[in-house]
Amino acid sequence: MHFPLPNQLVYDDGHRRLTLRPARAIDAGALVEAIHESHDNLRAFMPWAHLEHTEASQTERLVALEAGYHEGGDLVFHAFAGGAERFVGCFGFHDRTLNSRAVEIGFWVRTGAAGQGLATLGTQMLVVLAYDHYGCERVQCAYNEANTASRRVNEKVGFICEGRLRYFELQGDNTLREHGYRVGPVTVMNAIARSDLAGLEWLDQVRKRLTVDLAP
Repeated sequence: MHFPLPNQLVYDDGHRRLTLRPARAIDAGALVEAIHESHDNLRAFMPWAHLEHTEASQTERLVALEAGYHEGGDLVFHAFAGGAERFVGCFGFHDRTLNSRAVEIGFWVRTGAAGQGLATLGTQMLVVLAYDHYGCERVQCAYNEANTASRRVNEKVGFICEGRLRYFELQGDNTLREHGYRVGPVTVMNAIARSDLAGLEWLDQVRKRLTVDLAP
């Protein structure tokens, strides 16, 4: 992906504020804190959550991630809520599509910020970025059939189910399962195509309240 790197995206409706900024090494400490807080929830569906996470290891990863932004790598955003900008999770554009004008959205929200609609709002913000600023033709989002929280986000955003993929994700061995891994054999693939935008009831309101600061 070779899309312009935004400085930040800010949604503010006077009551709720959510800021997405490209992930930076300076965020490593806050990221590790959120991962540790969300340990059980992340381990259910994220194989990487079963690895050890330290501030040093995350700093190293984020330095490499920053370098990759300019080489067409994944674009990962850290999310900050409210005026105090508490770190609440991660969102990303991932290059898992055949169409060069398409992206896949991934996300996770820390346990302490769950149930506040932040995963839905952050995903909506990225849909607007993809279509209004990057000229995408397709935005896709997949969830494991066992992950009911991700299913609800897909439904609220308005993604259209396109198919059920068997063994699309790592099923894990006994060790992963013993430590809480719950990924099932079916992944549901969903998408919003440009031709679907007119049917998104939330779109105009998010557009009005979203400020996108693209880097020069």
